[in-house]
Amino acid sequence: MRDTFKKTAESPFTILLISIFLLFFHVYPAFLLEKADIFIRDSFWFQLSASISAFIILFLFPIYIFGNIF
Repeated sequence: MRDTFKKTAESPFTILLISIFLLFFHVYPAFLLEKADIFIRDSFWFQLSASISAFIILFLFPIYIFGNIF
């Protein structure tokens, strides 16, 4: 059971799902706050949350996959 969970947690598909989850929960609240006029898209926090999500998707996920292949 423990080995199965560990194998599943290390699979690229699971990492992709985690990345999508992080992308949604980093950026979606920023859009809600922007829609409520709490801050605008040019604000620091909006750009920070979007850039963290983009970093996870664009850089960490491919590094993880290439690290497991090679």
